[in-house]
Amino acid sequence: MSDLISIIIPTFNRAHLIDVTIASIENQSYSNWECIVIDDGSSDDINEVMFAFAEANPKIKFYNRPAEHPKGANSCRNYGLEKSKGNYIMWFDSDDIMLENCLELHIEPLLKSTHNYSVSKFDNLLSTGERLIEPMFLNNTKESITGNKFLKQHIFFGTINAMFKKHFIDHIRWNENLKSGQEYNFFCNLLIRSREKGFFIDEPLSLRLIHSDSIQSNQNRQEEAYLENKLSCYYQTLQDTYEFLEKDEKEYLINHCLSFYFRLMKFKSYSFNNHALKFLQRDMTFVSGISFRLSLLLKKYLNKGHFFYKKSKFTVNT
Repeated sequence: MSDLISIIIPTFNRAHLIDVTIASIENQSYSNWECIVIDDGSSDDINEVMFAFAEANPKIKFYNRPAEHPKGANSCRNYGLEKSKGNYIMWFDSDDIMLENCLELHIEPLLKSTHNYSVSKFDNLLSTGERLIEPMFLNNTKESITGNKFLKQHIFFGTINAMFKKHFIDHIRWNENLKSGQEYNFFCNLLIRSREKGFFIDEPLSLRLIHSDSIQSNQNRQEEAYLENKLSCYYQTLQDTYEFLEKDEKEYLINHCLSFYFRLMKFKSYSFNNHALKFLQRDMTFVSGISFRLSLLLKKYLNKGHFFYKKSKFTVNT
């Protein structure tokens, strides 16, 4: 069926939350969908919960991540894409909620125009039931929805508020090694290569549940892990998109890598391989490269070095 939407949901120990997510999908005004849930090795009763949903509704498919696929949400997203049959793809999370017209309003501009992806907003839903506007979407109404704007974080969207034509994403896969920033890496990799503009829907079509045991919440409590994951995200994105980057985009990614690299040096346990450092410095001047290495030494041993770090800031020649 040409207008089938495949909704792909990775899950891990969310049996107590996923029933609300599934109910919101079953309540959609647009009815031509399939929902593919991939479990990432949960220790709760997700199998019983999902088998019951799948038995009651044939549009819901449930799989356990195959053992030969690495653990992680990205591996589950990639496996779900392999299993999908729709010409339209929407990734979603197992603890979030679709509003009733989410699928309908996302697919409408894709059916009626040449756009290959649509982006909406989401609101944040607290455990108290309070619904809060997500302020990061304010720029989306002022800026064009492009890879350049997304990479430089002038605009914002995530897995739960974007839909894609399947042929548009078929050559890109989620990075299965990243622990954080997977969405940023995937969307940059996709949109920087294509340079296509997306259709923006200026209203919230889903709700993101905010709770204390989310992966991001746990990482943000541990500064070293947070900084390391941020560096890995920007560095991997720089590597993945390097040959497609414009000058301002390369400058943005390199400087973010340098920033997180420098901040990590105060942790004696942290080390970053020399090959990666050489890659970051390949576009820097000799003086900038030396200044950056000096900043790292001073940061690591004296928790100083800001003077040399500022001298090492990377600028693209025009």
